[in-house]
Amino acid sequence: MNIITENERWARFVTPGDPDECWEWQGWRSPQGYGRFNIGGKQIPANRAAAIREGMDVRPGLDVCHTCDNPPCVNPAHIYVGTRSQNIQDCADRGRHPKQGLGERDWSAKYSDAEVADWKTRHAAGESFHSIARLYNAHMSTISRTVRGIQRRTQNV
Repeated sequence: MNIITENERWARFVTPGDPDECWEWQGWRSPQGYGRFNIGGKQIPANRAAAIREGMDVRPGLDVCHTCDNPPCVNPAHIYVGTRSQNIQDCADRGRHPKQGLGERDWSAKYSDAEVADWKTRHAAGESFHSIARLYNAHMSTISRTVRGIQRRTQNV
């Protein structure tokens, strides 16, 4: 009986190239572009498998993030271990977050685009986040994060 090793299985789906190039997963990919690989009887994302195989400290609750913004990439030089919030912020910074740009059209939006525009105008004129929050009966962190473009990003506000 011929037993296939993990390294042999990995080699079926990954062709390493130059260290600065993306090494794209050649097996099955999710609609979002991420591959899957079986380690120890458990299927995990291929980029997570790459990090584990490289000896990165991939503890439960941590994400394996891409520096190249290419979901099928499994080049260890293009991935790093980070928190979920780091991964989401990285995604938003690159314009890939699914809620980015929805503004008041987002189902969870509590304030209109006009209100957010007013917050930004008031803050630019020197009004504090705390003062704006009191005026709109909002939490100060909501005002601060929205005005600074962290929490809600819109194209026209």
